[in-house]
Amino acid sequence: MHVDLQADYLVHQESLLYQQQLQILDDWLIQEDQHSVIVMIDPEVTDSMAQLSKGLEDQKIALRPIHPSLTTQPYLLQLSCDQHQRDVLNQSLLWGLTEALADRGDIAVARSIGFWLGGGEARLTASYVHQLKRLGQVIRPDGEQHFLRYWDPRVLPILSLILDDQQYQLLYQMLYPCLYMDWYGQLQTLSLPKRTTALSAQFMRQKFKFTTQQWQQLEQIEWINDTIRLIKAWHQSPAEILIPQLYSCQQRCLAYGFSAPMDATLFVSLASRYHWRFDQHPLVNRRLQPPHAAKTLGQALQKITSDDWQQIRQDLASHSG
Repeated sequence: MHVDLQADYLVHQESLLYQQQLQILDDWLIQEDQHSVIVMIDPEVTDSMAQLSKGLEDQKIALRPIHPSLTTQPYLLQLSCDQHQRDVLNQSLLWGLTEALADRGDIAVARSIGFWLGGGEARLTASYVHQLKRLGQVIRPDGEQHFLRYWDPRVLPILSLILDDQQYQLLYQMLYPCLYMDWYGQLQTLSLPKRTTALSAQFMRQKFKFTTQQWQQLEQIEWINDTIRLIKAWHQSPAEILIPQLYSCQQRCLAYGFSAPMDATLFVSLASRYHWRFDQHPLVNRRLQPPHAAKTLGQALQKITSDDWQQIRQDLASHSG
């Protein structure tokens, strides 16, 4: 009986969340004066919209080829806001919410619904579609071409922290107005660019070229999402606060000489449990400063007792206060 009640409660909560997001979508359509919407869909694992969009094949535009290593290519589905196609639009929202909530479990779940773009048919010029494709084609520091899965809602919000000002401004200009489904099943808009400048026509035609630091940060996106799944208590932390903190933890762990993913995960776990700056406490810091003989973070900190950790938490909490 208890299990049944719990299941009913979860279904009720998800239904309420869906109704809230539906209202956000309605308000967004009115605010942006949108009469049609473009849904970005990635059928990498499953095409969630295949059945729902039957009969709308002439409204699909494939973004191909982005990169030969992609077995499937994302595509755009243009939907008007009349009754039938509005039902399909609502179903895309429900599917995006279902994927987001499922992805918060222990195992990653494919996010086939990327985002919703305003502008509709008037926006879908050949030039615009070509630019969307080019956004997914980037140059690594070694000069090799690779792809940027910017349409993945787990990647999109992090790009404001990775791209330089001009790169992010171009991404923003190409996608605005845009909604995406965040980790918590909430519809969000893109962050505004920190600074804006006039973008040259040449820059807008070029593929993004990433520095070594940018590429290293991009490679940490999967680790960041895995860490959020692992530490369930963080699910209510705003992404704009949580993600920079995770990057900071990972970079500090590297600076101490520990580069293995398990070291970074342990570092983040200790930061979440005791204090974000636990490594600056003298009891910890003197064991982390190189040169040290420890091969792993766990070895470096193994002599810190449970009483020490409680003292570390109290000291840093009082200092923060």
